[in-house]
Amino acid sequence: MLSASTADATPQGTAACSRWIFLCRHGAETHLAAELQLGGASAPVWLLSGAVQAHLGPWPDEPQAQLALVAALDPVYALQVLPAVRRIGPGPVERQALAIADMLAQALDGVRSFSLHALLPGDLRGNPRPPGAGRRDRLLAAIDARMSAIRRRTWRQRCADDDPCAAVRVQLLLDVDGDAAIGGGSLELSVAPASPRPIGSPWPSALPGGRLPVDDDPTAPASSFRKLAEAFGQLGVWPSRGEVALDLGASPGGWTVVLRRAGVRVLAVDRAPLTPALMRDRGVQFFEADAFRYDATPHLAPGTRLDWLVSDIVAYPARIVALLGELGASDRFGAGGPPRFVVVQMKFRGAPDLAAVTEGLVAAAASGYIAAARHLCHDKNEVTIVARIGGAGGRSDGGGSSADAASPGGASAAAAVVDAEPEGA
Repeated sequence: MLSASTADATPQGTAACSRWIFLCRHGAETHLAAELQLGGASAPVWLLSGAVQAHLGPWPDEPQAQLALVAALDPVYALQVLPAVRRIGPGPVERQALAIADMLAQALDGVRSFSLHALLPGDLRGNPRPPGAGRRDRLLAAIDARMSAIRRRTWRQRCADDDPCAAVRVQLLLDVDGDAAIGGGSLELSVAPASPRPIGSPWPSALPGGRLPVDDDPTAPASSFRKLAEAFGQLGVWPSRGEVALDLGASPGGWTVVLRRAGVRVLAVDRAPLTPALMRDRGVQFFEADAFRYDATPHLAPGTRLDWLVSDIVAYPARIVALLGELGASDRFGAGGPPRFVVVQMKFRGAPDLAAVTEGLVAAAASGYIAAARHLCHDKNEVTIVARIGGAGGRSDGGGSSADAASPGGASAAAAVVDAEPEGA
């Protein structure tokens, strides 16, 4: 069990270490702390709801060494990381802004681009109107005024908050509600290079707090639609009109409806039907079958490759591992080759099984995928595995539509589903 601790309390033997803050879905702090400890972090402790503090090695001066250190620890249960945080004590907004600006003037010297995230404790709990928003606005305005006065050229290198191309991530964590161990009115500052990852957003994430806002949709068949929408954001690729997806374990249609609203044609497989509206949708072909045995090949045009395979099946982790391993070894997903992109949920009964997650990633790699696992904001006792096909035929996982790349070696996605009538026919 995690215990609260003051941020200034440096555990014995960590005097030369840097202090890091990892953000997670609120309620997952214990799992994140355990994972950090397995990864070699010292003394991970609960900081506030949705945040865990830990000590790592000394923060190097060289940017390349900083990149290597940031990339070395990328936990499944972390949505965001604030490396090598520095404390700025409580006080008037103007005084805090001066201290931050003085630090940034030095830290950003020569930086070609950076983004700035300012987070409140309420942001970490998903509060759309967190307490302290007014104070945050005043602080940012004061920082802007000071930096414009002393480092105008440097300050002009600021990118949009969620720009994945920013070279450096500046992050502020404010404590204004007395909920945290860092002390009322104090804040934490992190300035660190953004390390590219093989899949998804750089690390630290381009998304403030690592969170992708998902609009509510009261017409969706199930709240699970949020998980798939968030997974697309983490993957950095969104489905496009005319693509084809296989949705395993589709009922009642929470994930199918996300795909359909993107204009994707869906092969939906489950033992239970979808909602009546989706069953009538001419862009959906429903198959009452065992998702682990269903053969999509007869229902795809010859040589067609699926664009997406998504699965929210309730199953033991071992079955998900087997599914990921089968993608590269079976022809039941189409004769054109393995699906280009994969989003699969791995669910747990009891404690998270990180060994099974690792097995799943290894299986995906053996099937020719570059894969990553993440516990997303809308995940419960489960993690989401996202993957893109590696090597020739895989499309970039950078931002934008996945339709920007050609469909290699086979029929186009637009003509992929056999006997599917055009939308609106």
